[in-house]
Amino acid sequence: MSSLTDRYVTAAVRQVPDKHRQDVEQELRASIADDIDARVDLGEPPADAEYAALKQLGDPHCWRSAYADQTTSLIGPQTYPTYIRVLRWLSATALPIVYVVHAVGYGMRGQRVGDVIFGPIGITLTVAMYLFTVVTLLFAIVDRFPPEAAESAEAHGE
Repeated sequence: MSSLTDRYVTAAVRQVPDKHRQDVEQELRASIADDIDARVDLGEPPADAEYAALKQLGDPHCWRSAYADQTTSLIGPQTYPTYIRVLRWLSATALPIVYVVHAVGYGMRGQRVGDVIFGPIGITLTVAMYLFTVVTLLFAIVDRFPPEAAESAEAHGE
C-alpha cells in the first residue's frame, strides 16, 4: 500500500475506540486493496486505481464517525420530526403573540404607524432566536440522554 492509503486509513480510524481500532483498520485496508485489485484487473494503472478507490470511499472523517459509534448530528432521526413540529408550532403561535403584544404596546405609547408595524419585528426576531436555541438545546439533550435510559438506570440501581 502507498502512503495515500496509509494516510486515509489513519485518518479514518483516529477516533475509533482502541478495542476496535485494529479490526477496523484491517477491514478497511482489505476493502481498499480489493477495490484497487479489481480496478487494476480492469486495466487501470495502480496509482490511478488507488486514488479512485479512496475517492469512492469518500471523506475519511465520515468513516471515523461511523466506526466510533458517535453521532455527528445535533438532533437524531428519531426526534427530528417532533423537533420540527415543535418549532413550527411555536413559530405559528408564540411569535405572532410576541409581535402583537409589542405592536399594541407601541400603539398605546402613541408611536407612529410605521413604528407600530415595524418596531416589533426586531424584538420578535430576537425572541425567535432565543426560542429556537432553547428548543434545539433541549432536544439535543433529550436525544443524547433519552428518558428510557434514565428510567432503566434507576431501575437497576445505577
